[in-house]
Amino acid sequence: MPPPIVLQDHSFEGQAVTHMARMTGNDAANITQASLSSIQLRIFDDDGNVITTRALVITTVVFDTLQQTADDARWTLDSVGFNFLNQTLMSDLPKGDTLYRFEYRFRPVSSGPQFHLVRQVQAHNILTTSG
Repeated sequence: MPPPIVLQDHSFEGQAVTHMARMTGNDAANITQASLSSIQLRIFDDDGNVITTRALVITTVVFDTLQQTADDARWTLDSVGFNFLNQTLMSDLPKGDTLYRFEYRFRPVSSGPQFHLVRQVQAHNILTTSG
């Protein structure tokens, strides 16, 4: 398994964020829908308080084949592609000037250990109001 990497993004408070990744399992093979029994997302604020916990629907966030820039122009990391995509909720970043930690826990169907994807998002304040 590759060493853990925590990527950092920036966004505005109250805005949804898209997390994309090329995920491999404990066997170093790309994950597929059939290789996972569950994916759980937990979001923490910079004080370590849990903002929310929810189960993700595997068939909506995991692709069985790698998706490339031609499939989704938001992927700009490389030409190999991604197999995980989650659009967060606007309520996941409730206030600005806060560093949020998104921890995705993947549980494989096999008896192997769970593995993680971690993203940090610095939420910036919005000073205007709608209207």
